[in-house]
Amino acid sequence: MNLANWCQQLVASKAMVPLIHHWLIIQGQRSMRGLRMNTLGWFDFKSAWFAPPDPE
Repeated sequence: MNLANWCQQLVASKAMVPLIHHWLIIQGQRSMRGLRMNTLGWFDFKSAWFAPPDPE
């Protein structure tokens, strides 16, 4: 049995529960300000705001 199959078997039998962290990349408007991540990796959207447009 190779390593990948062995790991899948451990997860399927619940002998091992992997803790997974996903890296996030944000793409959006450059005028967005105030986005901060908390300790759990979630964004605190209540502090987010858009900068006013530049006067032309």
